[in-house]
Amino acid sequence: TEYRLRQIELDKILYIEGLKDYVKIYVEDEPRPVLSLASLKSLEEQLPAERFVRVHRSYIVNLAHVSGYARGRVYLDNGEYVPLGENYRDAFREYIERRHPAAQI
Repeated sequence: TEYRLRQIELDKILYIEGLKDYVKIYVEDEPRPVLSLASLKSLEEQLPAERFVRVHRSYIVNLAHVSGYARGRVYLDNGEYVPLGENYRDAFREYIERRHPAAQI
């Protein structure tokens, strides 16, 4: 980002937004997202699947920061939300129920 290499702790990533050849990485306690030259697909392949899940063609969320979902939205613990795409809805719901069978999120 900004012509320099930067490490970001996986735990601090809230969600990632894809913008063609770039991604915006929204990080906990940072006022602005980190912009990086990468595709969402390549980032999705590098991130641990048990911690990050694609919820929309343009969004990946960190499951540790998900507080719930409803009406086509995934709510994050910081009060923000990202859209839950129709093509990803069933897989996301199954994933949540498999990981947290008693959870009502």
